[in-house]
Amino acid sequence: MESRAAKSKTERKTTNKEVAKRPEILALAKEAFATHGYPASALRDISLQAGVTAAAIYYYFPSKEDMLSEIVLSGLERIQAAVVGARSSANGPVARLESVIRAHLDFCAQNPAETKIITEDSRFLNPRDFAVAREKQIVILNIYRTCIREIIDEGVIPETDPTILAFNIISVILGWYRWFRTDRGLNVRQTIEATARFAVAGVLGLQSNAH
Repeated sequence: MESRAAKSKTERKTTNKEVAKRPEILALAKEAFATHGYPASALRDISLQAGVTAAAIYYYFPSKEDMLSEIVLSGLERIQAAVVGARSSANGPVARLESVIRAHLDFCAQNPAETKIITEDSRFLNPRDFAVAREKQIVILNIYRTCIREIIDEGVIPETDPTILAFNIISVILGWYRWFRTDRGLNVRQTIEATARFAVAGVLGLQSNAH
């Protein structure tokens, strides 16, 4: 008969193995949500791909919604950190805005699945997590508004509503995953630079329109 100590040791090994599977499970969920959409993705299919039982998935993720929450909130935290760091590392209001845009685009280029899930599937979060996600999105929006306000205060462009410009820039950035493909012969770095310059030019174009 197996001793209690031996049984406990076996259980610990199983748990450790499952812990090691957690990132893989989340990566498969990310792929499924991005490919099929959150509503059409089943935990059963994700568990089969991961090579674990459904019970193992439920141990670490009590529900499919918990997977979605982790993907969305973690992604927004990383975007926030990227744009905050980009703004603090640049000198001058125009350079700060361009640096923030470039950092945001870089995240989208490196994480197209997360970008799509954040953009399209955040609405499926529970009310509490949706509110947290909205707070993070507002922080990101405010970084753009601050950069644009600095450009206005420097007299580079005339007085205008920074929120309108910020939403327009973010719309350009969030549309990245819809069309960018390396198999179309597009270079990631060149495309980021071109898109960043395009977005900044849209803001600076208000200067010429004022004359």
